[in-house]
Amino acid sequence: MKQFFQDQEIEIQINAQEKMVVVLLGTQRYEFPYRQEGNQTYLYKDHQWLEVHEIFRQASKKIIRVGTQQHTIQWKDPYDLSLAQSASGAGQGKVCAVMPGRVAQILVKAGDVVTQGQALMILEAMKMENEVKAPCDGYVENVSVSKDMSVEAGQTLLQITS
Repeated sequence: MKQFFQDQEIEIQINAQEKMVVVLLGTQRYEFPYRQEGNQTYLYKDHQWLEVHEIFRQASKKIIRVGTQQHTIQWKDPYDLSLAQSASGAGQGKVCAVMPGRVAQILVKAGDVVTQGQALMILEAMKMENEVKAPCDGYVENVSVSKDMSVEAGQTLLQITS
């Protein structure tokens, strides 16, 4: 996942199996073990476990506190399918999953009129719920998935016709 940290582009990879956060900053690689206790996340840095708190979140900006340090992070949401489609050149209105996950909720049905940026469905991946948004104005031609269905990256979720 590409993000911006204090005006530098970085890549963050989360390895849930090995409980590691890997941060790639230019040619530098940093690895931090992490753990979850209930809803709280801890990151191991400088020989101690530091609490990670989300202080503020809006669109592509998040302010977090790790221990006593506050950081502002900007990112491109991998689940914002309108961004993924324009980057990939996908056909107008074809909404595809960009990562594997599970359909937690479908908010529209065939025939519904939608506007660009409107939430269409909720995908759950890595224990996080993410909104799938309309890439354009139009109407829902068809929905190719159902609630609780597992989806793969690249799988068509629905089609919007303008």
